[in-house]
Amino acid sequence: MAGLEDGSVVTGQNAISHPSAPTALPSDEDTVEDANLPGSLPTLRQQNIVFSKSPAQEGRDLPARIERIWYINPYGQEIRPAANPKVIDAIRNSQYLIYSIGSLYTSIIPCLILRGVGAAILSPSIRFKVLILNGSTDRETGPSSNPLTALDFIAAVARACAESRGHTDTPPPEDYRLYVTHLVHLEGEGTPAVDGKTLKSL
Repeated sequence: MAGLEDGSVVTGQNAISHPSAPTALPSDEDTVEDANLPGSLPTLRQQNIVFSKSPAQEGRDLPARIERIWYINPYGQEIRPAANPKVIDAIRNSQYLIYSIGSLYTSIIPCLILRGVGAAILSPSIRFKVLILNGSTDRETGPSSNPLTALDFIAAVARACAESRGHTDTPPPEDYRLYVTHLVHLEGEGTPAVDGKTLKSL
């Protein structure tokens, strides 16, 4: 699930990334245990055969920026799954960590918030933690009137890693370097804005 800055909630990966219909919902779901049968959330049963990730082309901007992503069980309750121990060991024993190009909130962040990942990324053996920035923004990194900047991408990664460690608040900018040490990005029209001076000061 995705919580937006305006308090609304979007359920399901397709609805977050490339919906076939508007999907921003008010956060008024029944929180009573067993109130919803497994798999009964309507937004998890929508068809998404035809889609576009470009909010400008489809007019499908989210109403606000995504603030947080979390996992839910079949009843719609938040859960905190643990990462595979083999993945944790691989991260801890690495010298380089690459956050590759991909959908920020439906590909990258869901991996980072798994329990154990954030702590593993703090391993002293990892010398470089490189974020490769997408060449353009999309529905997940909009809305198009207020798209994420390079600094926002880094902050999202840092928050996900901190949340993996059990912290609920966004880390202060001086802690971003714990999770991202280098940035690779393109320049040109449509690319996320990069404030080099601010990034160098972190």
